[in-house]
Amino acid sequence: MANPPHPRLSADPNLDYILLHTGLKVAETLSLAVPPAYLLFHAFRGKRPFSVNRFLGVTWMTSVAGAAASMPVAYYRLKDEPPVAMQDRMQRLPTQIRSDDYSLIGSVLGSLVVTTIFYKRASIINNILGGSLLGMSAGVYAHLIQEWREGQEVEPDLHGMLQSVPAVGNELEEAKKAVGKKG
Repeated sequence: MANPPHPRLSADPNLDYILLHTGLKVAETLSLAVPPAYLLFHAFRGKRPFSVNRFLGVTWMTSVAGAAASMPVAYYRLKDEPPVAMQDRMQRLPTQIRSDDYSLIGSVLGSLVVTTIFYKRASIINNILGGSLLGMSAGVYAHLIQEWREGQEVEPDLHGMLQSVPAVGNELEEAKKAVGKKG
């Protein structure tokens, strides 16, 4: 694994790396969800006319706020994890590098393209940051479509998540036993 970033969030560099990755994944998820949700909300609410500036502002502010809020939550959840569980998480992160690359490349391209198209319709900060988040969602979509075309399964990796919650983990194991599956 590449060198994790310098320890600024906690004393453990692996935990820092996981926290920063969590923030990126939340930003990616919100960049996928917020624009369509805002457009649907605006279409049915209909009180004010549609504004590109407001659309881009809501997109980047929600995604950045969600990513920033996710890191303390992830820290609280992961601070007492045993070293074996943290090492398992660190070993699973390289499988997501391609998705992260697509989202970051899309983010750069999105900020350039949206700023070019909507230069006069929105403030420069909303153009750059909102376009960046729209490009991030385009990068994630491009990655998902490419995986789907290559025949790979396109589903979230929940390994380790359900087992870390005791009630759900136990119910999951009981359900597997009832069905007769080994897992």
